[in-house]
Amino acid sequence: MRAVAEGDDTFLRVLYADTRTDEMSLTGWPQDQCARFLSSQFELQKRHYDQHFGPDGHSIVELRRQPVGRLWLHDDDERRLIVDISLMAKARGQGLGSSLIRKAMAQARRNGRPCVRLHVLSNNPGAMRLYQRLGFTIIGAEGAHLRMEWRPTS
Repeated sequence: MRAVAEGDDTFLRVLYADTRTDEMSLTGWPQDQCARFLSSQFELQKRHYDQHFGPDGHSIVELRRQPVGRLWLHDDDERRLIVDISLMAKARGQGLGSSLIRKAMAQARRNGRPCVRLHVLSNNPGAMRLYQRLGFTIIGAEGAHLRMEWRPTS
């Protein structure tokens, strides 16, 4: 992993679109309309994350020196928040996501954070299974997202 740099915006846009491929295929929209929609959604997400979490903890995930994803973590006194974890389709299902989350959990434990939290779309059963396998439990809902939490054992 490495910190996000100025030149990473193009990759982050491609990554964002890649994570929404299945969703866009259901719209029936022409490709250019999907591209405009995804671009605007990317900008809104970027603005929101920058405003609420700042650049600290925003990393590019690389595999064999090629960017394949991102991990954005945010720590406060109450928790470690996994703001976003996204992997390109070609990098999913190989244990990379599990490894990144376990590392975030281990750092939270070492740093005395009482929990790790994340949000997951309720219609993303694959991600939900992963998080539950790693010990996360559902603690609430916010719109289309479920709040999940992991607490270290003593």
